[in-house]
Amino acid sequence: MTPPDLLTVDDEPEIPMEEPEIPMEPEPEIVQVPEPEPAALAPVALMQVLPADFPLPALIRFVPDVRLKAQADDAARYALSLNVSGPEGLQAADDALVGLRGAQKAIEEHFSEPVEIANKLHKSLTGTRAEWLSAGKAAGDTVGRKVYVETQRLKALADEERRKAQAKADEEARAAAKKRAEEAAKAQAPKAIVENLQRQAETAKAAPVMPTAAAPPKLAGTSVVKKWTCTIAGTPRDAEQQPCMADLTDAQRAEVLGLMRDVLDGKAPLRCFEIDWGYAKKRATSDESSFNIPHLEAYDAGGTRAKGSRSK
Repeated sequence: MTPPDLLTVDDEPEIPMEEPEIPMEPEPEIVQVPEPEPAALAPVALMQVLPADFPLPALIRFVPDVRLKAQADDAARYALSLNVSGPEGLQAADDALVGLRGAQKAIEEHFSEPVEIANKLHKSLTGTRAEWLSAGKAAGDTVGRKVYVETQRLKALADEERRKAQAKADEEARAAAKKRAEEAAKAQAPKAIVENLQRQAETAKAAPVMPTAAAPPKLAGTSVVKKWTCTIAGTPRDAEQQPCMADLTDAQRAEVLGLMRDVLDGKAPLRCFEIDWGYAKKRATSDESSFNIPHLEAYDAGGTRAKGSRSK
């Protein structure tokens, strides 16, 4: 028996070899990249349309005070209940009007800031909208006009071609009928038949023919429609088509005066003209009793207003 301390090489115990650890590379993190939104459809924040310091929160937080309306309504009812007669009635009405004006002023001051903000907001948004729409509207009007003009041109060509082809076919039909009438007469056909063929030779018409010119195509997304309007006779198409009276040229003024004469003669409707009441009222305010526009008259409608406060 071999002693344990005299082991041979073959008898050496096997020592398990550990495999070296190979560091594993971490898996790459998958990052979801959102697809870019089309520029035309990207939402625009409200504050990008409005100035950065626009006081929009003040408008959002505004809540009308209903007590101010109640006070104004009470003041109005009291004023209407007074009997404005004599010195006492005038004094009571004066006091009531002072209270009524105070209630009205309180409402105006209460709404002043939010109304101003809302008005600026409205102007800013509608102005931006108009700016954004302007290029497209101009392009749409221009291209639409071109489409209409070209459609009308092609239609006119097709109609003229159809008219010429139809006239030629009708002429050929009458010539054929005339030839048949002559042949029937030579063949000594009955008089009634010959006369009938002769009438056909005068009125014969061919079947409707189709033109060879290209007619305007049917458009899938656009309808060509008529859009009649009017302007002063002789106005160029590239000028203002409905100018105001102050902007009339000499030629347009002559046409308008002619239209006025036709109104007087009953040849044109009076509704072609409207009275400029804004201008007439300004003249009445400035001219007062010396107001002098034929067929119009100024008068004193009366009224009251608050007196300025005086320091005591």
